[in-house]
Order: sequence, then C-alpha cells, then structure tokens
Amino acid sequence: MNKNNFMKAVSIIDEDLIKEADTPYTGKAASDNAAASFSEDDNSVVVSGVEIYHRAAWKKFLGIAAALVISLGAVGGGAYYFSQMRNNNNIVDEDIQYDTIYDKLKANKDKYKMELSVHEFDTGINAYEYPASEKEKFFEYIDKLEVENDIEEKDITRLPINLRFVFTLESDINKCIYMDLYRNGDCSWTEVDERDKENKRTTYHRFADDEVVYYELLDMFGRDNTQDIIDGFKEVETEEIEDFIDERKMASYLDSNIPPNYAKKYDGSAPQMFEIVDSDEVNKIILSCEWERADFFDFNYYYSINGMKLSEEGYLAGDYKGYSVAYKLKDDVYMDKLSNIWNLCLKPEYDHNDTNNLYNELEQISNDFTVEWLQGPTRIPQGRYCYDTVTRYYTVRDPESFKNELASFEWESCSDNEVEDKTGYWQSAGHYWSYGSYSITDGGLSGKSTIYPGGYIRIASSGSFKLKNESDIESFDRIFDKYLVMDENSKIAEKIHNGITNYDNLKAHFRHELNDSVIEGYMSYDAKNEKLYMKGDGNLMYRDKEMTIELIMDGRDRSAYKAVDKETGKTDEAGTYAYSNGSTSPPPDNYIYICRSIEEEFAPRMTKNYLEYDIREIDENTELYWQAEATEEYVRIVLTGKGQLISYERVSPGHKEIFRLDDYVFDSPDFTMEDVGTIFESIYAEQE
Repeated sequence: MNKNNFMKAVSIIDEDLIKEADTPYTGKAASDNAAASFSEDDNSVVVSGVEIYHRAAWKKFLGIAAALVISLGAVGGGAYYFSQMRNNNNIVDEDIQYDTIYDKLKANKDKYKMELSVHEFDTGINAYEYPASEKEKFFEYIDKLEVENDIEEKDITRLPINLRFVFTLESDINKCIYMDLYRNGDCSWTEVDERDKENKRTTYHRFADDEVVYYELLDMFGRDNTQDIIDGFKEVETEEIEDFIDERKMASYLDSNIPPNYAKKYDGSAPQMFEIVDSDEVNKIILSCEWERADFFDFNYYYSINGMKLSEEGYLAGDYKGYSVAYKLKDDVYMDKLSNIWNLCLKPEYDHNDTNNLYNELEQISNDFTVEWLQGPTRIPQGRYCYDTVTRYYTVRDPESFKNELASFEWESCSDNEVEDKTGYWQSAGHYWSYGSYSITDGGLSGKSTIYPGGYIRIASSGSFKLKNESDIESFDRIFDKYLVMDENSKIAEKIHNGITNYDNLKAHFRHELNDSVIEGYMSYDAKNEKLYMKGDGNLMYRDKEMTIELIMDGRDRSAYKAVDKETGKTDEAGTYAYSNGSTSPPPDNYIYICRSIEEEFAPRMTKNYLEYDIREIDENTELYWQAEATEEYVRIVLTGKGQLISYERVSPGHKEIFRLDDYVFDSPDFTMEDVGTIFESIYAEQE
C-alpha cells in the first residue's frame, strides 16, 4: 500500500462505527432452535438451526479492527511505504525514455502480467493469463523478427479479427501496454492509462514475414477453443452488411475517380467504366444473399461499385469502421442471384477495344518528349539500390515519321496480364523483372505510353495493345534503333556498365577516402566471372580504431564484407549482401558497387540527369569533369578507353569521397586471385 492509498483507507473509516465499538453489549439471548425472525429494535437476526448472529458484536469487532488500523497502520503502513521507496521493484520509472513502446515493455517485462484475447472489430473475448515462462517465450519470439517501425497509421491495414496481447502493470492495473496483431503482419503497440485514455500512445509497425507471425503466435499461445472463437467471428449478420453498404455508399460520393451512378471494372486490362442502371437494386441483391467473412480478396479482378469492391467469384470487400473487410457468399446457390448485378444492373459506357485511342495517343509525341529505357527489377524497396535495374534516356529523331511507322501496323486490344507475361516475369520476392521497355513521357515521371520490343504497347489512358500479325515483330523492333537517340550522359552510363565485364582481369592497389576516414590495400578482379577480392587497412568503417577490411564478390549476386580489429585480431563485423535484390552494403563499397553507383548517377531511374560534363581524352583514358557554378562542389571521373574506372572524386563543402587505383594492370596473362568462394562461405557462416 503506498502512502496515498494508506491515507485514503484511514479517511473512509466511519466515526459512528468507532463509537459503537465502546457501546456495552445488550443483545438478547435466544434458543438454538428458535425460528428465524427479523427485528429492527433488537438489531439481531435469528435463524433456525444456526448460531445467532448479533450486529452489535460485529460492530464491536470492526471498531477494534478500525482502531488497530489507526494505531498499527500508521506504523506498519508507514514502514511498508518507506520500504517500497527503498525497493521499488514493481514500479516502472516513467522518467526513462525508450525508443519504442515495445522497448519499454521489454525492459520492465517482469512487472507486467500477460493476457491474450481475440478481437472482432473493437470487441474482445477469450482472455487468458500466462505464467512468466510463457511470457518469456513471447519476448524471445518477437526479438527474432524483422519489423518495420514508425509506419504511419494510414499505411496500416486493420482486419476485423485480430489477436490482442495485453500486458497489465501488476502494481497498477489501470496501466497497460497491448499489441494488436492482424493476420497480414501489420500490428500496433498501445500504451494507455485507463484513467487518462485521451493521452494514450499508439505506434504502428509491420512484420516482414506477413501472416506467418500471426499464425505462429496463435499456435504458441492459443488455447483449445481459440480457433473456434475465431471461426465463430467469421459468421456475419445481415445488419453488418446493411451498415457496410450504407457506409460505402457515403464514401462513394467522395471518390473522384468514379462519377456518381457509375462503376469501374478491373480485370487486368485497362479499367472499363459502366453506368449503374439501378443502384438500389444492386444493394438489394447484395442484401438478399448470405455472407461470411473471407480471408482474402483478389484485387486484380473486381467491380468498384457504390463504394464497394465486388467480384464475379462471389466476394465483396471495402473499408468498414476503419477496418479492411472481405466477405464471400456463404453458399454457391447465391451466385445466380449475385450475377444479376453485372448482367442486368450495369451498362458499358463505351467499347474498350477501339484502337483509335492508341493512334490518338501516339499523335501527341513530339520533340519535347523523353524516352526512358528500363530493364530489370521495376520496384526497389525505398532507400535501397538495385544495380540490376538499368535505365537509359533517349530523344525521338523525326517524331512524325516515328509515329507514322508505329501507326502503320495493325493492332488489337489485349490485357495488361498478357503484356506482363510476354515482356517480363515476377520474382519470388514479388518484384516484377522487365525484359526492357521504352516509356515515352512529356517530362513527368510516369510514362504516357510504354512500348515493348516484341510488339506490345500500353497506353496509360486506354489500355494495352499488341501487334495483330506476329510477322510484323521484326520490322517493329527495328524502329527503336532507327528513331531513338541516346543522350550523352546515358552513353557514359552505358560505357561504365560495359566496362565492368568487357575485359579479363585486373590487379591494383586502391585507396578509398570518405571525409576524414580512409582505407588502403590491394585488389584482384576476375571480370569474366565477376569475382572480386579486396583487402585493406584503415578506419573507414570505424573512425575510432584501425581495422583490416575484406570486401569480396563471388559472382554477380554474392557479396560479403568482414572487418577485423587490428589491435585484438577479433572479427568486429561480418555480413553478406547482394545488389540484385536491393540489399544494402556497408561502407566502404567494393569496386564493382562503386562502378554501378556511378553508372546510376549518369542515368538515374525516373529522373533524367541534366549535369553537363566536360569530356577530355588524356593519353588512352577519358576524364569527365563537372564544376558547380556557385560552390566549390565538383566531380571528376577517369575511365579507360573501354570504360573501366580508374578514379572517382566527389567533393563539396562538408563532404569528400575519393577512390582511385594505383599500379593497376589489366588483362595480365599471369593473373591469379584468392578463392573467394571459400572466403564467402566462411564469412556467411561467421555472420550466422
């Protein structure tokens, strides 16, 4: 009992009760077998067959207890209070600042009890409390996961069913921390004091393993009936569907992409607009069917209608009460009834197969347009690089003739999916790898038209088209070389790109400076097999101590680094990375990564490089130089005639990076190098 609670307990003792403790006892005797009777005068209750219970004696007992509370409590309670000030193990120090809510919970986990409940929307049931050993398993599991922090609330997809892990402070049950975990891997952490809910704090996160985390935690902490409760939540009442329709109808009025009384169909090709013949009938048909909660919704094929998403496979989806909900027909017998929506209630606005839109779009191409070539992964995680993505920029020579030749072929409509299948493929990580395409823009970042070698065109406003006759493909592909002219910076990027592999081998000493840090050493590079070994001494990775650093590539997609403390001889850091999937490398970059990054500077994705370099031929090398007009910033790059990097300098106020090769020898007939395959495996094992 803390000081405040102790004083509160004393203050609520009834003074009359204390007085009654000194009142002489005057209760009347009664036979053990007397019948039960109630009397307000004698203040007693007599019950047949039991011992007589006297209120006055009860009052006297409580009076004595009250006196003891006053006399002993002041001593005992006070002693307890001051002992707690000396040993406050159950109190969380609110003055300590933690990076995340989870960090605060973990640091004080022994002071919280853990419970799990299953929630449907904002209602939770099925709470279980777990012993300390089970609670420890939770933290061990969470610590192993890769989690994306500081996600904005708008980026979280809340599903109607979630697991809530509640941690209640044992010394103050009004304070708790809880995690809401959704099946898609999104979650939120909330810290709240029930006495001050307005100031609760919530942060939003995403687990990299998506639904795996949800099901593994459910398996670890769910009880025998937990899954039954979740399955029970999948039942959907008609009232929920009614509320869902009403809420989506109101939201549809704010959708600027679809006019009122119109629907839009998405099926992999360009979206098609429909007029809604009878909006009320659409809602009546939906309500006449029985629905249950669904685990997924195919967002590639559906109608956007009255603010809802409706598929021809019998699924319904949308936002409801701040949650992303999905329903499916409870029985296939309702399919015939549901199909009346797209068969009877929707009227196509126009014929989407009209190729006139293609020719009208091509007609807008002019000398001001830029053509961007993109090959490789088309989506890279934010803040990362993928050097397998190649970008180049062109202008159109003789736009009129270019348009006329494109329009001279016969075209027919096709789906976006067909274009994707024929011009690239989906990687296992969910990224699309393009074999190559030309995006024609008017200066913006997104292409108005995208033209693919092999006879495909995609128009942003009209959909996708393909050559009607496969015999025209060869003539079609020749158009690009005939009319597209690569800009000067892209030519430099192309030269550097080719220079990575267009020779046999390289031996050299290197020096890499980054501001006041430096590393120096030697390198060997097998260009034909993209195997690289670099080893140097310096403080580039750690400014406060000298390190021996190894940088290797065992083929295009297997890179590694290792840093050993020169004073102790112990490995300080080791790791692997790959540029094909957007993995990041530590400083310093290896030689090939430096070449790739310079290539990207000359032809960055989605934005053209307009820096104009002075180009000079020095002996057999090429020097590229750019100087800022108003500052001391400059860039100097030296390449061999075949495009191999010799040196790179980028200097500006407050920043300096310089890399150079010395004593370099290309294509030595006596070339040998370290076994980078074995070294890679060793570093990989050390990393694990």
